[in-house]
Amino acid sequence: MRIDPSETGSQRIKRFNGGQLDSSSFTLPDHDIHLWEVFTSAYANRVDELRSSLPDLEMRKAGRFYFKKDKIRFIVAHAMLRRIIASYLTIPPLRISFIADQNGKPHLKPCCASKFLFFNISHSHNLIVFAFSRNRRLGVDVEHVRSMPGMDEIIKGSFHPAEREALKTMEFYERRHAFYDCWTRKEALIKATGEGLRRPLDSFAVSVDRPKNQAASYVNTHQINGESWALFSFRPAPEYSGALAVST
Repeated sequence: MRIDPSETGSQRIKRFNGGQLDSSSFTLPDHDIHLWEVFTSAYANRVDELRSSLPDLEMRKAGRFYFKKDKIRFIVAHAMLRRIIASYLTIPPLRISFIADQNGKPHLKPCCASKFLFFNISHSHNLIVFAFSRNRRLGVDVEHVRSMPGMDEIIKGSFHPAEREALKTMEFYERRHAFYDCWTRKEALIKATGEGLRRPLDSFAVSVDRPKNQAASYVNTHQINGESWALFSFRPAPEYSGALAVST
């Protein structure tokens, strides 16, 4: 377990990998934020085991995927979500129920927990990231850093003018990594607020500065819809970029 210093006042960000769930039980203190990082390749031989944590409805959804890798990712993501929550709440995974809000963002049904539990999920390529908090709304986003055809067109069409100006001064390799850092920060914010793409990505600006290490490092604070959100970047693995937005 890694404990990363943060600038969220009394909040602490702790990071875990999926394998730790097999050997320990976990609690989520009020002032902690947990990030879980799970690689689907580590569970390719455990899919049958994970199926036991999923209700029939979610298994039917898994069965609709055409490609095997997409089916495995769905099963791993939904089974691990249930297992992590079950560890926090000390209830069986199949006892957990979800409900979507008016924006389609999933939440725990009140019957499942005696205390609030906020969560968010993101996945890219071979990695799934889960974020949890007892008392802070949050959003998380992760992206596999790769060649992106049309990257400059995306920057022109979806990024704020201040972001475009900062990115255009960079060399290609640096700009590609900064692009994903910027993208994940913007996505994490709109996922945290619950607005999703109803809020245009070019309507607000985030920093394009790259994090100095893999730890969850504070970027800055944003005011959106009269609320304050702390924004962090982290490196879940080489060639991945991640961001976390947390209400303050």
